[in-house]
Amino acid sequence: MAKQSGVPSPRASGATLTQVMACRLEPGCNEVMTLTYRYLPDLHREAAVQPDGILSRVLHNEGGVRTVIFAFDAGQELTEHTASRPAIVQILSGTGTLKLGADELEARPGTWVYMPAGLVHAIRAESPLILLLTLLPKE
Repeated sequence: MAKQSGVPSPRASGATLTQVMACRLEPGCNEVMTLTYRYLPDLHREAAVQPDGILSRVLHNEGGVRTVIFAFDAGQELTEHTASRPAIVQILSGTGTLKLGADELEARPGTWVYMPAGLVHAIRAESPLILLLTLLPKE
C-alpha cells in the first residue's frame, strides 16, 4: 500500500515530483522505500512552439533513459544525424516528414517509431509539430 507525501497537487503546479512511501517487501512490509515519480498532466504545455524555431526540453533523465520533448515551427528541421543509442519517437501534434535511413515517411499525431542506434534519421515540420523522443539505454 502506498501513501503520498505532502507534495503540492499536480493540478496546482503543472508538473510535480512526488515522493511516495511504499512497502518494498510483502507480506510483513518490513522495509519501506521512497519512490519518486513525475506527473505531467498535459505534454503540450511543456513545449510551446516558438516562431521560426525549435524548442527542446528534457523531461526525464534517469537510469539510462532520457525523454525530451521537441516543438518545431512549420518549416523547421533537424537534418540527417545518427544517435549512439536506440530511440523511440512519438508525434503528439502537427505534421511533417521523417527520414529513416533511405525512407521518407509521413509524421502525424499518433505516429510511433523505434530507431536502432546508428540509424541515419531526420525530421522536417510541415506544420507546427510537437514530438516526444525517448532515448533508451545503450545496447
